[in-house]
Amino acid sequence: MAPNREICTFFYEDKGQGDYRCQLRGTSRKQQVGSGYSNLLSHLTSTHHDFEETYRASVATDAPLSSFGFVSEATQHRYQWL
Repeated sequence: MAPNREICTFFYEDKGQGDYRCQLRGTSRKQQVGSGYSNLLSHLTSTHHDFEETYRASVATDAPLSSFGFVSEATQHRYQWL
């Protein structure tokens, strides 16, 4: 399995100051700086039971996140210029 950081980066949009937005459901989550990713991962395991399959499918196909339908327009614009 991938490191927790990679999984959380894939499924959450970092809104800054410890606020994250789940890209699957759009819900907000808080995470204290330096506390790891347990709160974010617990949301994935309790709410999105197939998140591991979704993550593996994306990594295996190198498909862009937008193909899964849960990347916000602002995030897409932010990374297009990179």
